[in-house]
Amino acid sequence: MAHQPTSPAGAPYTPPPAAAPQHAPAVPPALPPQHGYQPAGPYTAPQFAPAAHPHPAHTGQFQVPAAPGAQRKPRGAVLAVLAIGFAVAVSAVGYNVIKGKDEGSQATGSSAGAGGSGIGGSAGSAAKPSGAAPRPDPQPADYKGINLVAGYHLTLGDENLRPQKGEDGGYELSYDTGSYLDAEAQGGSLVLLDPGQEGSLATCRAETRFTQNVKINQLGSGRQVCVTTGTGHLGLVTVRGISPEDSPSKYLTLDVTVWRNAAAGSNSR
Repeated sequence: MAHQPTSPAGAPYTPPPAAAPQHAPAVPPALPPQHGYQPAGPYTAPQFAPAAHPHPAHTGQFQVPAAPGAQRKPRGAVLAVLAIGFAVAVSAVGYNVIKGKDEGSQATGSSAGAGGSGIGGSAGSAAKPSGAAPRPDPQPADYKGINLVAGYHLTLGDENLRPQKGEDGGYELSYDTGSYLDAEAQGGSLVLLDPGQEGSLATCRAETRFTQNVKINQLGSGRQVCVTTGTGHLGLVTVRGISPEDSPSKYLTLDVTVWRNAAAGSNSR
């Protein structure tokens, strides 16, 4: 058992009561608010998001930041789109220019065809139509009663159609001493018409039974031979007679009609 202190008199010890404080600690009175100011809570520094470009170049214009998630188009793709657009624009302009020229040309041609005067009318009248009619047939040149002696020839291009000596020199029509008419010129030919067949320019153009020579015994009075020369002339030879047996010379009496530059395919037509 713990020992408890005792008073001198032997009574139990009672501790003296604690001394009361002299005065309560001073608490400053709450000051009334001035001008309606209410104290704010603790100061918190503002938070700023870092800029995409710390030092953007100054352009003098307000730059709107790109929307979140937006992606910039590649520069190459943008240039390609611009190039395509430019090409389309140039093509459209070129088409309109060409179309305008065509319409102008058609209008000029129509004006010239209608009898318009001036440059347009002159150009229209000078131009050759695509479907121009063929040139008219040449006028025939007739030579009557020519006596063509054996060993001589005729040149159908001569204005004065007269027998010339020579039978083997590439002549257009010769009376060979071998007793035949000969077309030996390059590109030349003969056609013996049938008895009763009427010779003409159309007939000689149409006939294609070509030969280089016709024997005299195949000829008789009235028979006709078409002659085509290598120079583009056509001739119709009509036999009027053959020299008699007692003649000192051997010859044929001929009527000759010549259409100069009338052969098919002649460059002079």
